Amino acid sequence: MEQSFIFNKVLFTQYHTRYFNSPNFYCRKGFKDIHASLCRYTCELNLDDLVKGRWRVNRRQSFSDKYEFGEFPLPFQVWVDEESTKNYNETYQRIRQSIHETELIPAICLTKWDKWDKYFFWKTYTDNNGICIVFSLENFVKAVSNSKFDFFMSKMEYKDPLKNPNYDTIPFSKTPSYTPEKEYRIYLQNKNGTAIEGDQGIDINVDFEILNPVIVISPFCNYSNRYSELIKKYPSLKGHLKKSKLIETTNP
Repeated sequence: MEQSFIFNKVLFTQYHTRYFNSPNFYCRKGFKDIHASLCRYTCELNLDDLVKGRWRVNRRQSFSDKYEFGEFPLPFQVWVDEESTKNYNETYQRIRQSIHETELIPAICLTKWDKWDKYFFWKTYTDNNGICIVFSLENFVKAVSNSKFDFFMSKMEYKDPLKNPNYDTIPFSKTPSYTPEKEYRIYLQNKNGTAIEGDQGIDINVDFEILNPVIVISPFCNYSNRYSELIKKYPSLKGHLKKSKLIETTNP
């Protein structure tokens, strides 16, 4: 089954297929990493939400990486010939509109976990008390299966936005400057295909037990002390906490 999706009343000709028997989770057609392990580098506030069965989903307009789509030049007044100029300007306007619409969509940004946590991500997305939440895609799909929203997931494409610009691919595109992220992005919409109204983030229900995450503790804090703090505050994390591979052979 293939399903097109509508973001803020703009129809994108991206097509997704249902993730196995999930009632509300779809992957982009051709998506191959169906058994991937994913992760999110974040702060303790989001861990607090997760333990309580919530996941805060922000809209793209609030993301810190403001330049992920690159900078598009102003339309030329004259470009080769009148027809070419008209086509260029129309494409430009559609791309800018798509970027604007995409900014209003609640989105979850994840990266692929490959057994080693990354110094780059710790320094970019967390503070010294940060954590990395690691889980399988299968578990995430099951953990949000009772959500009132639909989820659409794809790997991000990293490409020059000025080469063969295509407004349809804007939601899952970034400039090559972000290539090291290896991001997987999930957009949310209502089950009836309409956009989620508002300009603030939303909370979704996530079953912590089903998600069964591993919580990697930041290598920039004292592991023993931080472990004790988190277990005292969140007893349910016992068995879920793990030391960063950056320090596991050097620190107690």
